[in-house]
Amino acid sequence: MALVAWILAVVGAGLAFALCAGSSAGLVRRMDRASAIAIMPLPLMAMYFTANDLLVLVQEGPPYEGLVFVGGPFVIGFMTLIGVVLAAQRQDKGRDWT
Repeated sequence: MALVAWILAVVGAGLAFALCAGSSAGLVRRMDRASAIAIMPLPLMAMYFTANDLLVLVQEGPPYEGLVFVGGPFVIGFMTLIGVVLAAQRQDKGRDWT
């Protein structure tokens, strides 16, 4: 399941980076809530698929031999979600919703 999580995390991070970079360069529309919601399932699924294995690995204690392979998608997914939320908030800050 960790391999599937790696694929989801990398694809989700790539899509988020492409959308954020494209919106800052003016190539695509701005990063709004709909775009943020469209990107979020991939990193969330990556975190979901690795959370149980990561918890078991941490509870076993040292040595943490497989921590990078199991924990990598979780960290990538978490940082992607934080970046997407912050980018969407920054774009929505100046917009009038009335």
